[in-house]
Amino acid sequence: MSGCGRRCRRSRRRRKGLYARRWSTLFLKSDLADVRVAAADRGTPAYAALRELYPPMRRLVAEHLINTKYLRSALLKRFSALRAEVLAEEKERLGRLYFDDIPKALIALDGPVSPDRPLFMARLYELGFHRTAHLLLDEFQDTSQIQFDLLRPLIEDILGSVGANAEGERSIFLVGDWKQSIYQWRDAAPDQLRACIAPALWSGQIAAETLPYNYRSTPLLIDFLNHLVAELFTGTDKVNLQAPPEKPKHPYGGISEVAVIPAACGAGDEPAYERLIEMIMRKKAACGCPWGGMAVLCRTNGHMDKAAAALARAGIPTSGIRGRELLSLREGTALYLSLIALFTGHDSRFIPRALSSLGYDETLTAAVTRLAGTIGTAPRPHCFAAFAAALRDLMPHFPRVLIETLWDEAERYFNRPDAVDAAAFLRYLLTMSRLITVPEGEHADRVKLATIHGTKGLEFPHVFLFWKEGLDRAPEILHPEDGCPFSLSKDEIAFLATGPIAGATAIAGATAAVKEEKAEETANLLYVAATRAVKSLTILLRADKEGALKGFGELMFRTAKTTIPDAERTEFGWRHDYGPEKPRPSDHEELTAPDLAECFVAPADDDEIDPTLRSAAIEAGIERGIRIHAALARLTGDRQTIAPDILAAEERAAVDRFVSYEKVREILFRSGTVLTEQHLSDTRVFGIVDRLIIAPGRITLIDFKTGRVGHLADKYRPQMIRYRTILQGLFGGRQVECYLLFIDEPHRILTI
Repeated sequence: MSGCGRRCRRSRRRRKGLYARRWSTLFLKSDLADVRVAAADRGTPAYAALRELYPPMRRLVAEHLINTKYLRSALLKRFSALRAEVLAEEKERLGRLYFDDIPKALIALDGPVSPDRPLFMARLYELGFHRTAHLLLDEFQDTSQIQFDLLRPLIEDILGSVGANAEGERSIFLVGDWKQSIYQWRDAAPDQLRACIAPALWSGQIAAETLPYNYRSTPLLIDFLNHLVAELFTGTDKVNLQAPPEKPKHPYGGISEVAVIPAACGAGDEPAYERLIEMIMRKKAACGCPWGGMAVLCRTNGHMDKAAAALARAGIPTSGIRGRELLSLREGTALYLSLIALFTGHDSRFIPRALSSLGYDETLTAAVTRLAGTIGTAPRPHCFAAFAAALRDLMPHFPRVLIETLWDEAERYFNRPDAVDAAAFLRYLLTMSRLITVPEGEHADRVKLATIHGTKGLEFPHVFLFWKEGLDRAPEILHPEDGCPFSLSKDEIAFLATGPIAGATAIAGATAAVKEEKAEETANLLYVAATRAVKSLTILLRADKEGALKGFGELMFRTAKTTIPDAERTEFGWRHDYGPEKPRPSDHEELTAPDLAECFVAPADDDEIDPTLRSAAIEAGIERGIRIHAALARLTGDRQTIAPDILAAEERAAVDRFVSYEKVREILFRSGTVLTEQHLSDTRVFGIVDRLIIAPGRITLIDFKTGRVGHLADKYRPQMIRYRTILQGLFGGRQVECYLLFIDEPHRILTI
C-alpha cells in the first residue's frame, strides 16, 4: 500500500473516532441546556430548533444502538442453532455423547422447571442412591448450577433425616472456600449455591465451620495473606483470617519472604518478563533452591507462553504442571519417528539420519528395521494390537513413561468408533501434540509454568506471580427483560445510563452488576494464586511507562507496605529467616535402589538420558527383573533348565548360580503341582506370587527378588505373612511354608 493510502486510512480512523467522541459527548447530557454552548449562540433560532430536536435524536440514537445489538444477537443465535444442529447430526452419526450431554439428558427427564424431579429420583432409587448415608462434595464453591440441580433431590432426601442440631443417621459434608471460586466461566454459580443452602444453614441442619489455621505457608506469608484478604474482600463475609498452627505439619526453616515488584513497561511487556527472570535468578542464588522448587503462575495462556519463551532464552529449564509436550522431548521425537518408520512405509533414509542426529546409534535403527519386517506381515489395518506390540518391542530403547503415555493415548483413540489404523493415529498424535504431555518425575528440576486456574489445589515452595491487569472492557450482559446478550462499550453504557429510552437505565445497571461480579472473580483468582506459596511469594506487576499501577496491581503494591511483625523490611516487601532448613519427615516409605553395578554400564555422556524422565540404573534393573522373573516362570517340575534365548549373558549367569545353589534347588523343585505367576485373593487382600507348589500335605509359596536387596528382607515379611494367611484359608489343614529367595544372593533365604 502506498504511503498516501495509509495516511488516508489513518485519517478515516481518526475522523471516525472523533465523530464517536462527539456524539457520545453530546448525547450524554439529558438536556441540551446542559451542553456547553456559547451564550451568543443560545439565543439563535438554530439553537431553539436543535433544542426541540435533541430529545427525539437521543431516543433515535438509543433505539438504533439497542436494535443493532438485537440484530447482532439474533445473527449469533441463528449461527449457534445451525452449529448445534450440525453437531447433533455428527454425534448421532458417530454414536457419541459429550460429557455435558449426560446432565442435560437427566434434567430433561422432568423438565428444567420441576424442582422435585420425580422421574430422575425414580432412576436414583432404582440404582440404590436412596441408600446413600453420607454425601461429601469437595470444591463445593465450583459446583455448577446444573450439577446442583441434579444433586438437589438427593440432598433434600438426606436433609429430611437431619435434625436442627446438624445430627442424624445421614449427613452432608460440603467442603469449599467462597474465596476460591474461579470457575464461573465454566458455569460455577457460587451465589446460587449460597442461596440454595441458606435455608439449611438457618435451620441448623448444616453447621458452618471455618478453618482457623493455615498449614501450608510460613507465618510471614500468612500475615501477608491476611492483609491481602482484608483488602480484596473488605465489607464481605469472606474476610475470615487465619493463623499459623500451634503444631505445624513441618518445621519452619530457611528464608521466607514476600515481594511485590512493579516493572515499568512501554508499548510491550518485555521489561516485566525480564524482571521476572532477574528475580528467579536472584531467588536461586539467595536461597540455593532447585529450579523444581519454583513455579511461575500467570493469568492467561498467552502470558504463560511469553514467560516460557523468556525463561528459555535465559537457559532456565521449564515444564508445565502436567509435564512437557511429547514432541518437545528428544526421546519423544525419536519414539514418534520410530513409529512412523514402522507404520507409514518410510523411505529408509530420512528417519535413520534423523534418529542419528538425535543421538541414537544403529542399535535403535536396527531394532526398528527388524520390527518393521514383523509388522509388515501382520494383517491390516494395523490397530491397537499391532501398535501395542510395537511399543513393547521399543520399550528397551525409550523411557517407560513415554511408552505408557503413548499406550494410554492409543487405547483411547482405538476405542473411538471413527478410529482408522495406526498411521491415522500417528497423524492424530501430531495434530494433538500440544495436549499430549509426558509427566515429569516427582523431583524434576524444572521451573513449573502454569495458569492460575491450572494450579488449584497445588502448592509450591517459591511462587512467582506474573500479574497484568485485564483490559478495561465492559463485560457482556443479558438484557434484564428478554435475556438477549449485549456487548456494550463504556461510552454506550454511560449513554444508556442517562435514560434516553425506557429500560435503558436497567441495561446500564445490569452492566454495573456484572462488572462487579467479574471483579469479585478476579479477586478470587488473585487469592488462589497467592495462597499456592509455601515459603516465598514474588508478585511481578506490569506497570505503565511511568511506573504507575492501577486496579488490583495497585492494591497488591499497597498491601506489601503493611507492616508484618517480626519481619525485616526489604525494598519491595518483607523477609524473615527461620533458621537452618530442617528435614521434613517423609510421607512415604523410602526404598533403597538395588545395586545394579553388575548389570548396568553408565553411558559415556551423562546428559544423554534426561534425568527428569528416568533413572537409567533403575530402568535397567526393572527390565532385568522382568526378564529373570519370566525365565524362572518357565521352570516347572519337568523342566529345570533355563531357555537359552531369554536372558542376556550376565542375567543367565546370575540365574545359573541361583538355580545351582543346593538349598535353593531343594525348595524350588519340590514335588507337587507347580503354578507360576499365581493370583491370590480372599476378597479382602490380593497379590501375585511367583511360584506356588501344591502337594497333598504341604503348600510351598516362593517369591523372587532381583538385585542385591537382601538387606531389605524384613521389609518383605508383612507381604509374605499376608500371602500365607490367604493360603491357610484356602488350604485348611495343610502346612504352608513361605520362602523369599534372592536371585543375586542365593545364600539369603527368608523363611516365614
